Amino acid sequence: MNELQSVSMDLLKEFVRLCEALHLRYFAVGGTCLGAVRHGGFIPWDDDIDVGMPRRDYEIFIKEAPAICKEYYYIQNFKREEEPDLIYIFTKMRDSRTAFIEKGCRDKSFNQGIFLDIFPLDGENRDPGFWFRSKILGYKIAGDTLKNGRPIHKLIRLFLKFYPISLEKARRKLDKMFSKYDYETSEKVANYCGAWAKKEIMKREWIEPVKTLAFEDITVNVPGNYDAYLKRMYGNYMQLPPEEKRQSHHDCEIVDAEKSFTEYKKEKQQ
Repeated sequence: MNELQSVSMDLLKEFVRLCEALHLRYFAVGGTCLGAVRHGGFIPWDDDIDVGMPRRDYEIFIKEAPAICKEYYYIQNFKREEEPDLIYIFTKMRDSRTAFIEKGCRDKSFNQGIFLDIFPLDGENRDPGFWFRSKILGYKIAGDTLKNGRPIHKLIRLFLKFYPISLEKARRKLDKMFSKYDYETSEKVANYCGAWAKKEIMKREWIEPVKTLAFEDITVNVPGNYDAYLKRMYGNYMQLPPEEKRQSHHDCEIVDAEKSFTEYKKEKQQ
């Protein structure tokens, strides 16, 4: 875990450098924000870093950051049209010299280096049926990476066999649904790509202006009212979870800070 977090820290430092160079807004979200507040850095058992960006800044980052980032870092987003089987509609920044291969993605061809998650924040969508439609499209995009054991997943798999929409079209349609309402003018904003569904909807005034907190050996931006934000997400966030729940949430097959995912792919093909 220490080696993984060391690579993640290097990714975060490069991400912050890129945002400063491009004059873009960002802030730590989810477990990274919680780690900054409660631990002054990583939650000890966390295995990734999560940051959020207002949609306007996020789109600029996707377009302009690849040209100025270090050569071994890869800005991964479906809009770059370089990885046709990509199953994410948010952005990941990957270290291509490493491997982070999740079990559900073992047969995918896209870059699977250790990563930093970059989420867009959009205005709250109150359209009737939004959550149902977005959930169906999300399952369509995830495809065969869905866990097999839960009955709801089996039912959705069956439904999706008769839903004639390509992966590419599903990604673009869902992204358009998420970005329909403007972050800058909405009272409430949301990270629709986050893991906590409606808990990810919050007042925009909780986010900006941001504050800075220590995160390991650097400082990072966090939501200005991080107390209200973290209570919304986690409740009593300063209380540690039971020991049996102190574990990473990714189901990984391979994690390697020194060997590239491409090397593992080649070995598998031989």
